[in-house]
Amino acid sequence: MSRRILLDAPLPAEPLFDYLSDPRRRPEWQASLKDVADVQGTGDLGTTWTDLTAVGARPVLKVTGYERPRVWIERGTWQGVTAVLRLDLLPYGANRTRITATYAITGSGVFALPPPRKSAAREPSRIVEARALRKAEPTHAIRCSSGAPRQGAQPRRHPVRAASRLRAQRCGPGHGAAAG
Repeated sequence: MSRRILLDAPLPAEPLFDYLSDPRRRPEWQASLKDVADVQGTGDLGTTWTDLTAVGARPVLKVTGYERPRVWIERGTWQGVTAVLRLDLLPYGANRTRITATYAITGSGVFALPPPRKSAAREPSRIVEARALRKAEPTHAIRCSSGAPRQGAQPRRHPVRAASRLRAQRCGPGHGAAAG
């Protein structure tokens, strides 16, 4: 499983890189961490440490890529699970930085991750498109036979159900109901 997240920060790249690459500061910005332990190094290439997570996992991490202030890569392992995080920082404008965080998680043995399902969940654009189509479906408003909307009528999404409700309701004094 891998994902990419883009963030824009109103900060210059160098101090932001120094903050994000310091393992001792991680609990300040990574919600899943309670603390870090056994830090060996300052966050540059080869630095190692152990994350003490809120759920009890204790992955051992190592910095495997370091190009200040542009690229920082870490690799962590814990009980058959391996995670790689890459942070790319791109300065733009006055004191602004675009951060691209890319992570990948793999597992082996009993921790092997299932293959991705073939579903709309793999393609967020399909989910958005499906929701947009559902919202664009024609609604079946309840109208009086005179063509005026029935007082208090709510649009109906299912024509058969709307028609059956119409038969059971009157739209007002002296009017018959019809589906519109």
